[in-house]
Amino acid sequence: MARDFLLEIGVEEIPASACLSVLELLPGRVAGLFAADDIDVDPQGIRVLVSPRRIAVLVSGVPERQAPREIAQRGPAVEGAFDAQGRPTKAAEGFARAKGVAPEDLQVREENGRRYVFAVSRSEGRPTAELLPEICLKTVRDMYFPKNMRWGARELRFSRPVRWLVGLFGEEVVSFSVAGGRVGAALSGAPLAGP
Repeated sequence: MARDFLLEIGVEEIPASACLSVLELLPGRVAGLFAADDIDVDPQGIRVLVSPRRIAVLVSGVPERQAPREIAQRGPAVEGAFDAQGRPTKAAEGFARAKGVAPEDLQVREENGRRYVFAVSRSEGRPTAELLPEICLKTVRDMYFPKNMRWGARELRFSRPVRWLVGLFGEEVVSFSVAGGRVGAALSGAPLAGP
């Protein structure tokens, strides 16, 4: 089952040039963050809405879990991994031991015209709700503006002071921490990062 994801950033009034840069850059950035965590979202389902005091990212149809991962680690070439009788050599045994697999579980695959042995492992996908706090943090922290402000000793740089943040995955609140403030369904009042 899929749910919608919303990240809303309330700010002091941002200039038109900052609004335009958000509209141009944020959809690709958000799509890249989801893809990096193997969460299959349709880039066409990412909408960015901007007003002078609010930036919102709405992602439709976010799956409940990330896609299962297959991790293939390349080892020695086949010629060095097996002897003439097809038995694993010391090189293959050492590689298998280092990767935590049995030598007979090594797979032969071709890469760049040569055949190598690979240690292949699979992991079930994690729940998306566990991955969203980090995606929210990276979205806010790494947002680009033509001119950024920084407050005091805080590391957050943003076009204008951030007043509130909202993170929702369906009806579930996405809690994360940014600029020293813990964020939930809403956090308002003084800027998150003061002078």
